[in-house]
Amino acid sequence: MGTPGGKLETKESPEICLAREIEEELMLSVQVDQILDCWVYSITPTVSVLIVTYGCNLKQPVSSLQYSHEHKAVGLFSLDEILFIEMPDGYKKSILHWVNLKGT
Repeated sequence: MGTPGGKLETKESPEICLAREIEEELMLSVQVDQILDCWVYSITPTVSVLIVTYGCNLKQPVSSLQYSHEHKAVGLFSLDEILFIEMPDGYKKSILHWVNLKGT
């Protein structure tokens, strides 16, 4: 399972980068809110990446899901389903944190 993300462009803030990547990869316009968490994720024994998760709000309702060539599929999942999706636990923790902050 992959999530939208990418690398900062020159002189680009993390928040601008995230909004741009979500727009490019999912065709969604978002307002980036606050940092939820960060941790180091080991991809292989010799490669690690710093993961920073943010809460985001949609700028407009979603009528249909779309995605770029960078992904094989896209989906919406209930909170119960998220617990069983194969992805790092840090992402699950951030999703649950955001839901609790928003009270939904």
